[in-house]
Amino acid sequence: MSDTEAQPTTSDGSKKRKIEKPVENELIERKFSDALRSRTIKIVTRQGHEFFVHEELLCRESDKFKKQLRGQFKEAETGVITDVDESPELLGLFFEYLYGGGQLRSSEMSHDWELVILARLYCMAERLCATNFQNEVLWKFSMLCGNHPDYKILDWETIQLLLVCHTELPARPENDYHLRQQVLWIAATRLSGLKNIPEFRKMILDDHPDLGGQILMFMGTRDPRKKPDSNVQKPKSRFEPQMKFTSQVLDDLDARMDELTNSGVRVGD
Repeated sequence: MSDTEAQPTTSDGSKKRKIEKPVENELIERKFSDALRSRTIKIVTRQGHEFFVHEELLCRESDKFKKQLRGQFKEAETGVITDVDESPELLGLFFEYLYGGGQLRSSEMSHDWELVILARLYCMAERLCATNFQNEVLWKFSMLCGNHPDYKILDWETIQLLLVCHTELPARPENDYHLRQQVLWIAATRLSGLKNIPEFRKMILDDHPDLGGQILMFMGTRDPRKKPDSNVQKPKSRFEPQMKFTSQVLDDLDARMDELTNSGVRVGD
């Protein structure tokens, strides 16, 4: 698009927000095995859980971690990030994604809670400034709730999704998050059944009274995933095909894990 070409806008004149594709840059061109030669960073959650992750992988995917490890902070010197206020289970899925070549493994999630877990991962990605991971999560969420023939969204799931998006995503008057739009639309299509559930009534009447109005705005509207500006597409692989796991990469990883284990360090606890 040229500088003079008009940008798509919403009814109020604000620019429409598209799902950003992972940027193809010098990071993608580097081999995965190179990342395994970077130093190992110790990450400690507020609950005391410890993870050990290669610095290069963290910095590739999270601008927040990159700022801590490449800026003028103590974390850059010590290689230790403490007091991380995130769920150990969600962080574990994020780290699995890092070592899985930029693909989120749904098999690692409980099927009964998969949509809710994906929503929470999306919110965590926002806090970690991990755009590529967030796009991968959004794509999986959209495909699961829209295209999976055997997946039926239950009322309790819808209530949990509303709570997650309403309480964990910061408010955005313009260019709202695509995940929140999808969840509000799902709730609007199920409102006739939801309104009879005590938990839902309490949520919109007492706990979050503004949520009811947001849901009503999506009554009778088109599925956000099918709008021309939604652009929900499967993110491209973070590494070129020839740079996927090879026997040498696995050997490097095994050797590094053995080295850490022999030194008394717990790997991926």
